Amino acid sequence: MDFSILHDPCATDDEHNRSELDSHGDTCVAGANTLLLYFTEHKVSVSPFIGEYSPLQNVPIATVATAWDDPRDGSTILLIINEALYFGDRMSHSLLCPNQMRDNGIIVNDCPNIYDSSSSHSIIIPGVGIDLPLYMRGTISYLDTRRPTDDELLKCERFELTSAAPWNPNFAPGTDWEDSFREVQAFATIKPFESITPPEFSQDLLSRFINSVRIQASEPTTTTPPVCHEADVITHAGDVCRELSALNATSRSTVVTNEELARRWFTGLESASRTLLVTTQEGMRFVEGDLERRLRTSKARLRFPTLNCVIYTDTLFAKCRSVRGYTCAQVFTDGRKFFRIFPMLKKSDAHHALTQFIQDVGIPRNCLVDRAPEERLGEWGRIISHYKIKLRTTEAHSPWQNRAEAGIRDIKKLVGRALRYSGAPVEFWCYAVEWAARITSLIAHDLPALKTRTPEEAVTGRTPDISEFAHYSWFEWVWYRDQASFPEPKICLGRWVGVAGDVGQAMTYWILT
Repeated sequence: MDFSILHDPCATDDEHNRSELDSHGDTCVAGANTLLLYFTEHKVSVSPFIGEYSPLQNVPIATVATAWDDPRDGSTILLIINEALYFGDRMSHSLLCPNQMRDNGIIVNDCPNIYDSSSSHSIIIPGVGIDLPLYMRGTISYLDTRRPTDDELLKCERFELTSAAPWNPNFAPGTDWEDSFREVQAFATIKPFESITPPEFSQDLLSRFINSVRIQASEPTTTTPPVCHEADVITHAGDVCRELSALNATSRSTVVTNEELARRWFTGLESASRTLLVTTQEGMRFVEGDLERRLRTSKARLRFPTLNCVIYTDTLFAKCRSVRGYTCAQVFTDGRKFFRIFPMLKKSDAHHALTQFIQDVGIPRNCLVDRAPEERLGEWGRIISHYKIKLRTTEAHSPWQNRAEAGIRDIKKLVGRALRYSGAPVEFWCYAVEWAARITSLIAHDLPALKTRTPEEAVTGRTPDISEFAHYSWFEWVWYRDQASFPEPKICLGRWVGVAGDVGQAMTYWILT
């Protein structure tokens, strides 16, 4: 479908400069006031909910830009909307999903001043001091934005309103959080929940849904629930401009099909089909028409390997400060004896540990955490969105759902044994936990899931070499060569406290002198 020739004859010039907040919608929609940057690897087929109109085929998911002019000084910035349904000129204006923006850390104060005098009635991009004022059109709040020029696309500063991570509103973190929060409230007040009739079944509210479009998209090869979207879309029947009450997107497809892959790689259709089932296409992007602009090459997921498992994480706390000044450590595990531990000065440094884990091991597809804000919001949340990691949380009062809890107990036992047998001061626990995590990952435990292999190989897919850790026991006396000045001896005695993985080449150790 050629989206460049579809226009809305009912729209005015003012309507082409609006990005309306759609609190009833669950995904942003890109209209005429946006400039297409690139399409993602997904498309959706959209069919009318009531079946009276022809389906819209291959509606793409795209990343677009819209320009906002600061009324105070006339400066222009670009607002980037990722994971948006692209209708282009077919829609006179764009639609912004408040919760999709909030999921990216954007502050959306959508309550008008007439109802709340303390509300800023604006969209705030935290950390950079940008406050985008909202205006009113009847009862609808909107942001005054326009289609950027090619010159502005190259020179203006960019800010992301929504995350580039795949947006699935049915599995947004807020769903479980809201349910658990209400469970906590009910538990605190010792009042049972009352049965609440969902609004979609309330006859009194049906008339309020007329100006919405419902789009559902699901992977044809999976059984996951469909992705839902609701937004305003204009359709035409003859010369009459009508608003459609609902659309239904029934499928989602990737850019490269099995036929195309078979032709490009000179392989059979069956081999190409199997390949598409076990590989990803995270870097696939395409544009319509001539390639007039340079596509950005930043694809974080392609820089590090992807871990096809759930990674559980929690914080281990120590009663004493270590010799390196650490008070706690972030523990990562797959629940089957694979561990990585990163000591920290304070719990709020957990996002640094997550970055280190991604760089050292890889990007987990799923990450399960408890309800601590340090492991859901702020920098942690931005890293999760940047690397497109699906974040899950435990239920309220259910810490056992996080397998890192049991993993921390196992690590503590091993560290306690090492400190006791070696006679090392307890202040050296920070070295001991790093050592304990690595050797536990290198042991071929008697677990059926490991199939006689090591946890390290089960997670990374690489057969590990144990030379660095098998040479010595922890805190063992060792001889080492020092660059001493004459006549001091160059061969000295010290304690082996671990592998210095981030220093020098392989077989480099930390020695207590």
